[in-house]
Amino acid sequence: MSKAHKMRPYIAYMIASFVIILSITSVGSVQAGGKMKLKVKVNRSNEAISRYDPVAYFTMSKAIKGSKDISYEWLSAKWFFVNEEHKKLFADDPIRYLPQYGGYCAVSVAHGTGRSAGDPTAWRIVDDKLYFFNSRSTAFDWSQNNAKVRKADVKWENVKAGLVQ
Repeated sequence: MSKAHKMRPYIAYMIASFVIILSITSVGSVQAGGKMKLKVKVNRSNEAISRYDPVAYFTMSKAIKGSKDISYEWLSAKWFFVNEEHKKLFADDPIRYLPQYGGYCAVSVAHGTGRSAGDPTAWRIVDDKLYFFNSRSTAFDWSQNNAKVRKADVKWENVKAGLVQ
């Protein structure tokens, strides 16, 4: 057996290791400063959740667009709010108000695809967490089925990896 032939498994292992390391760092799932780096879906103007106020879902039980004059930058995206109080609540604890799965449709994440952007007007809060969907009927079904939530939670890391562009 030639030396080159014996080296093939080693080379394949090194290439696979490099690809895995590259994909982990590109996804942003490596720890930085003791915290997981998160991602959120943004539009072309780098606005998170289509300018809807993430706090209003919790405090007003409504999907309401925030004011262009009241914004906050977080996760390299602009977040908008209906008032300064909501902006402060978000700035003090953004993770609490962040839509699950980065704003992608929770059902598409549960199915392992995650390619469907969530519609901020099709939403549910389940166990004090905000979820977006691609339709209101899907959102209603989701709130009735906690097994789907658990399934999506398990699949999210793989889906997030596939969303790297």
